[in-house]
Amino acid sequence: MAFQCMDCCRRLLQVVLAIMNIFISILGLAVLILGIVAKVQAQYFFNLSDNGNSFSNIPLLLIGVGVFVTVVGVVGSIGAIFAGFTPGRVLLMVYAIVLMLLILCEIAGGIVAAVKSKAVETSFRSGILESFKQVNKTGINDTWNIFQHTFECCGVTNYTDWLLIADTNVPPSCCKLRGKNVVSDAQCYNGTLYPKVYSQYLYSQGCANVAVGWVKNNLSAIAGVAIAFAFLQVIGVVASCFVSLYKPHSKYQVV
Repeated sequence: MAFQCMDCCRRLLQVVLAIMNIFISILGLAVLILGIVAKVQAQYFFNLSDNGNSFSNIPLLLIGVGVFVTVVGVVGSIGAIFAGFTPGRVLLMVYAIVLMLLILCEIAGGIVAAVKSKAVETSFRSGILESFKQVNKTGINDTWNIFQHTFECCGVTNYTDWLLIADTNVPPSCCKLRGKNVVSDAQCYNGTLYPKVYSQYLYSQGCANVAVGWVKNNLSAIAGVAIAFAFLQVIGVVASCFVSLYKPHSKYQVV
């Protein structure tokens, strides 16, 4: 009776492992898509800061995490489905070892991220300010105009940066949703020439906060995946070790 109960538990864990790893594969694909989207948007953010290289690998990290999680999920699913055969049990053991190593890496990575996050953010903001100081250069000016128009922000902290730091008029790219009839051309013209009087026509949010917020959102996505994956990892290690090491008992045993 005890053997039958253990055999039932093993079969149940096989099913749980297979379903869980299918979910992990879907999670990995979602992160991969997020990484690709982030990679497309990243050029605006990283060209904006002289220290943008500190963050330029975030989309690649998302893509790498997505691919890796997907592969791990597929390996776990195959191992769970074919756990009754030696190759399947070997796959599950490899799967369990990889998960245990990942848990250690995640703990170390979490500690480093917690310690370094504020310093990295400060460096990125400083890079944005240094970039803005060179805004009168053609290439950098174009980058700022595209960024402001696309992400609905103005200056580093607000529109006054164009007057005080860049020593020039506020550009039309700071006008609120221009081209969507929220602000007319005449209102935009007044806002750029007389911003202190017509500041209501300009974006109030600074681009530094927008850029840092975008980076934090992507890091939050990575953290969210890591937390969900870590929870599944613990279950995966226990279940895969049991399924791969426990041998089912035949009901025709010698007595």
